[in-house]
Amino acid sequence: MSHHQSKYLCVNFFLDDDSDGTTDRYLPYGTGAGEDQYLSGDWDGDGIDEIALRRGNVMFLDDDSDGTTDRYLPYGTGAGEDQYLSGDWDGDGIDEIALRRDDKFLMNYDTDGTPDRYLVYGLGNAEDEYLIGVFSDTVV
Repeated sequence: MSHHQSKYLCVNFFLDDDSDGTTDRYLPYGTGAGEDQYLSGDWDGDGIDEIALRRGNVMFLDDDSDGTTDRYLPYGTGAGEDQYLSGDWDGDGIDEIALRRDDKFLMNYDTDGTPDRYLVYGLGNAEDEYLIGVFSDTVV
């Protein structure tokens, strides 16, 4: 959290652009409210990850890393048991949002807020942890 002369709290992201262990820039985004969830992804396909904030069932996407919301994406119900994930689900070079509810993944390829694909995987237990990554060159 940063301290500044504002009545609003702000979360600062410390970005190390060249992986040298030193902060190169700060990105203020969101308020840091306990119910907020932050995600990163390449929302615009430029090869650089940006920040998104989920509050309830709305994603606030910052496409150009300037600390302001460029797009809003309502998705899912925002229920506490839902887990929101980001990844390039369709292999087009642009990251999208998926929602995990129990053992079901609802993937939204075109960021219109409607699931384009449903995937069932694992048991969906609360203690299960799902990781996102490129584990093969096959798009499913």
